[in-house]
Amino acid sequence: PADDEVSRTAPDAVVQRLIGILKQLASQWHVTLDVELNAATARISATDASFSEICFNLIRNAIEAVRATSAPRVRVTSIIDHGRFLFTVTDNGPGIDPDLQAEMFQPFVTRKPDGTGLGLYVVAERVAELNGQIHCVSGAGQGTVFEVSLPMAL
Repeated sequence: PADDEVSRTAPDAVVQRLIGILKQLASQWHVTLDVELNAATARISATDASFSEICFNLIRNAIEAVRATSAPRVRVTSIIDHGRFLFTVTDNGPGIDPDLQAEMFQPFVTRKPDGTGLGLYVVAERVAELNGQIHCVSGAGQGTVFEVSLPMAL
């Protein structure tokens, strides 16, 4: 469950901390992690924990998706656009099957042999709790892009 106490979180700082943890997973699978954070002044109405859950799941999923590709790469970016914080995770993996895309944010939906099917469900729930939107673009053999848009804190 989400924390009831909401604070003004600096999302770039949260992402930077998570990258410190996830870069070890990326290097274990020889995945290049490109990070370009350009929203240092952004503040969102969220707890560090709820925003961390969003970022951790998206970045970890991307790393796992590309680990079997040649020249595996995951790109993580952030910007402020029209008063909103945009966080994007892009990978050059195999893409998400179109049949799965329609239901990927539902609980217990997974194609991973060791997956629970809760990661993207939790991401979607947290994004909704923060009054944000999540958008996914993926094509077979073309990789995947997840973009999270969150309102800035007042």
